[in-house]
Amino acid sequence: MPSPSYRERIVKELLVLKVLSRRYLQTRRPIPKTTGGIDLCLNIYRYPTRSELAHRFCTFARMFPTTFNKLVSIIAFSPIFTNPSSNHEQQISVECQLLIALYRFGSYGNGASIRQVALWAEMGEGIVVVLCTKRVLHAILSSGLREIVEEIAIPEWKNGWTMIDGTLILLHTKSAYYGESFFDRKSNYSLNVQIVNTPDRRIIDYAVGFVGSRGDSYCWKGTRLYKEHSTLLGDCCWAWGDAGYPMQEWLLSTFTY
Repeated sequence: MPSPSYRERIVKELLVLKVLSRRYLQTRRPIPKTTGGIDLCLNIYRYPTRSELAHRFCTFARMFPTTFNKLVSIIAFSPIFTNPSSNHEQQISVECQLLIALYRFGSYGNGASIRQVALWAEMGEGIVVVLCTKRVLHAILSSGLREIVEEIAIPEWKNGWTMIDGTLILLHTKSAYYGESFFDRKSNYSLNVQIVNTPDRRIIDYAVGFVGSRGDSYCWKGTRLYKEHSTLLGDCCWAWGDAGYPMQEWLLSTFTY
């Protein structure tokens, strides 16, 4: 008769085999999904014949339908959107993949997480969003679109060779001293850090030490770029900023929708 230790080992081995064969100990319940949100954007909001719908499309894609359609026509024939495997499984449409990638690019914070984008797109929370993003980026970079943009872009814009933006560094807890001054617009306790960088993402200037309640238009005055802009930028160059910065001769505040 087998000993108790031997029986226990056999039971454990059987349990391990069961786990390896099924991967899940509990019965998996399918989660109902719908592509209603994406279908609404691509089939209704996408058509620019009604301006109010075009603006709704812009809210999700961060570009107007005419620009979106042109971009689709440029990248649609990229081989990255074809499946070379033998099972011939079809990818989702190029329009859908592009919309998912643009929605992700246009989000920030928790809204840019793979899980959040997948929930909005009603896609699997695994690799679908990542694959769509990689395919779209590959198609754009290999399409020659970058060279086209460089060729037709306004030459004078090239003098705006640096960019500035602020980021909030969250604190673990409220500060014991002047705690309310750290309370930012996103209802967190944080520090405001200003970053000045070049298009290739090299940080060339920064400013720290500001509480979260301070806006970017105040905190950027702590950068060297603000204090010595006439020396660092000269007469013909300037910096790019978003709508949180005041327009000046050497700082161009971009349009945000």
